[in-house]
Amino acid sequence: MYFFRDRKLAQALHKGTVTEKQQMIYLLISTVLTSLISTSILGSSATEQTVYSILADIIVIITMSISVIWTYKINMTGDKRDFILRYISLCVPIAIQAGITSLILGIVCAPLDLMFLLYSEHPEILGQSTNIDESALADEMLKTMAKFKMGPFSLAGTVIIYIYILWRLTSAFKIASGLKEIK
Repeated sequence: MYFFRDRKLAQALHKGTVTEKQQMIYLLISTVLTSLISTSILGSSATEQTVYSILADIIVIITMSISVIWTYKINMTGDKRDFILRYISLCVPIAIQAGITSLILGIVCAPLDLMFLLYSEHPEILGQSTNIDESALADEMLKTMAKFKMGPFSLAGTVIIYIYILWRLTSAFKIASGLKEIK
């Protein structure tokens, strides 16, 4: 396996000497590195990190790693062919489905997180009934929105999305590798 010598790897790919297992390892490493680079764990996020955002990042990395390993095992149990081609191809429609679902969950989860964060930072708002200064409340909401952080509802949405991705990929791989027929 080549980790720094891209030309040697390119030559091995041209010769066809890179095995399916080595391809899976390259995909796994690529997936983990891409996930790490795109998460807030490495400080690429402009928002303040919370335990929820760190947990979401960890969930993404673990789930994407598991998806590569599980789909590889499914593929090797089936016809043992074209793992990388199948993985990349199947990721396209599944990513589109997950993106649409994520938008819908975001519309639901973001306002709930905003209210959660607002009430967690200003619990006195809950105790007031009719004596609420609406302009002060609006000002606090704007301040909270300006430093918006991931909350528990968005974390739950992230878990749902990545479980969905894992489920769809493993299900599709069973079909692609001949282990399951479409009904």
